[in-house]
Amino acid sequence: MNAAKFPLDLTDLSVFRALKEPLGGAERALHFFWLLWRDLAQLSQEGAPLGRMKPANVSAFLCLLVEKGLFGDLMAAADFWEKQVVGGLMLRDGEEVTCPRFITLNADLALKPRESRGGHGRAFALKQAKFERGLIQEGLKLPSTCFVFADGTAMPPELVQRVQRLIVSCDNALKRDRPPIGWTEGLVTLANQVVQKFTDEQIQWVCKKVALNYDHAVMNGMTTERLLPKFDTVVRDIGEE
Repeated sequence: MNAAKFPLDLTDLSVFRALKEPLGGAERALHFFWLLWRDLAQLSQEGAPLGRMKPANVSAFLCLLVEKGLFGDLMAAADFWEKQVVGGLMLRDGEEVTCPRFITLNADLALKPRESRGGHGRAFALKQAKFERGLIQEGLKLPSTCFVFADGTAMPPELVQRVQRLIVSCDNALKRDRPPIGWTEGLVTLANQVVQKFTDEQIQWVCKKVALNYDHAVMNGMTTERLLPKFDTVVRDIGEE
């Protein structure tokens, strides 16, 4: 996915301040904006009009907000969306909604052609090479508190490195950018379950298949959080030999 541009002064914007209190603080508001920007960029990559969400897209996004723990249930998420988001950050356009701020900042996303299958594979390989040359050696500079087992004990460095590599590889295959706030204990737990079952070679093989089949219907709306629980079946689901 082409990287979506955030407002440089996001936390100073009135629309951010208006959402901060209903969401329970600045950190949760930033997480909300990141999730929304990510979904809008993904929809654009799939050919949707820039910054626009259909009712089905909104429903899926509200489910994501519940999944990420920003709301306890869909009713609360929908109430927040209608009362706090629509009419401010998002504008109603018939049955759909648009985000003028996203459109203004990311006009270039609408101009880029969709990549070929080979293009997806090359982009994935380049990102992986960059990661292996740099980030693993230098570290992702993430808080060690999220790299723990279920009982709270710290993971050994070798396992932390494998978990990091898996998460970044999945993000690269799905063209997702992950800010530090996106690294959570829940995500690490899912990744640890995968690295306990598969070798690094097997993991890279699956991630490469996912990257090559980025345009497959199974990949629609796919995130690393959704991919990890089905890591052993995703290649079968996309019909790859």
